[in-house]
Amino acid sequence: MKKSIAYLKLIDLLNGLVFYAPVALLLRTSRGITIPQFFSLQIILYLTTCLAEIPCGFITDKIRYKNTIILSLGLMTLARIQFIFADSFYIFVIEAILEGIAISFMSGTMNAYIYQLLGEEDFEKNMSSIDNYGTVGFISSTILFSFIYKIGGMNTLVILTIISTLIAFIISFFLLESHYQENTKNSLKETELFKRTSFWKISTYSSLFSLGMIVINYFYVVKLEVLGIDETYMSGVILLYSFVQLIIPKILDKLNKNKTQYHVKAFLCLAGICFLILYFSNNIIVTLFMMSIISTIIMIPYYIFSGIQNNYIDQLNLHDNLSTILSIFNMGNNIVSIASFIFFSMNVNIDGLNIFLMVGILYIIIAILYKNIYIENK
Repeated sequence: MKKSIAYLKLIDLLNGLVFYAPVALLLRTSRGITIPQFFSLQIILYLTTCLAEIPCGFITDKIRYKNTIILSLGLMTLARIQFIFADSFYIFVIEAILEGIAISFMSGTMNAYIYQLLGEEDFEKNMSSIDNYGTVGFISSTILFSFIYKIGGMNTLVILTIISTLIAFIISFFLLESHYQENTKNSLKETELFKRTSFWKISTYSSLFSLGMIVINYFYVVKLEVLGIDETYMSGVILLYSFVQLIIPKILDKLNKNKTQYHVKAFLCLAGICFLILYFSNNIIVTLFMMSIISTIIMIPYYIFSGIQNNYIDQLNLHDNLSTILSIFNMGNNIVSIASFIFFSMNVNIDGLNIFLMVGILYIIIAILYKNIYIENK
């Protein structure tokens, strides 16, 4: 078990080494992709991920977690290889589809694999600790980006990313399959989940975290421009909030497990207040401080809800279909992402500052209304 956890950490670290991430847009536009086409590719990516979620979850429950992780990393390696040869919109479409399927296979699988290996106790802390290795990888590749780009150019960034993903793919073969016991109890059918209010509540709340991260990834740069800060400093902001995210496991470890409702309400409300401060603030120091902490504030209830999702599935005796149901939950995140990119592509000149105001108010309202989710009787 310890070896598998060590391998997972190494896989996450290598997966986080996306050396071309700071110039992901330039990578495409330098090959002839227009801005509208870029947004179209993002829509294709998220649409593929959304449509493939449930089929990939179903396949995962049949072939199990280790084989799915191998398959996902193999597809991701193939997707990134496309960047070497991509010289038309259609090849980038192939890359987006391959990446979308790879993400769908990994979506929920890593979560379920860790849950099966380590169990319910301290799941949120363990999950966030492993994710931190991906964050360290991302930070490292972002720091090295400028040096590598100046020496080797765009193709070197792509090749190094492919090599990192390929090594992660090879390491995945050494993972142990998690302990799995066929469910023999009279369990609920997956289709009956859609009739349950508790299911829809979990799906809705989970999608809120996706909305917050989209705002961070695509509208921070708008605020920087309004304050007269060059958009090239956005990579520094990303590094800043990525470093802060490394404290998430320690925060989760300190939280009282019996006060989940208050934790979710508190962090959602705090995130909403921070978004409102971003909207109103004209002070650079205050703005940068808010930007550095919001993602961490959002990710804490995200991990809490990851634990809630796994516990929910266990209590309904559906753990032998864990990946399928986690994939259903993840569809809410993908639908929010697709809707957001469609909206952005149709409203290129939108005032991004208003997004901070709207999301801030939404988070505060949800925080006030939020109550613990109780499972209905079967």
